[in-house]
Amino acid sequence: MNKTFVISGTFNKSRKEITDYIESVFSAKVSSTVSKKTDYLIIGEEPGESKVKKAKDLKIEIITKPFWND
Repeated sequence: MNKTFVISGTFNKSRKEITDYIESVFSAKVSSTVSKKTDYLIIGEEPGESKVKKAKDLKIEIITKPFWND
């Protein structure tokens, strides 16, 4: 897939579980910072405001209801 995800906020699963899932299922990279190379920002409870703002400024798709947080 060759995509880059950034995760922000708290979730029902650990950050490591989420990262492992994204890397294995989507063959994607998980980064800690939002940049113009970011394809998706996944946000949970209380995400970092600066990450959300930067993603919006860069018109990066924001996923607010990841399936593992239902």
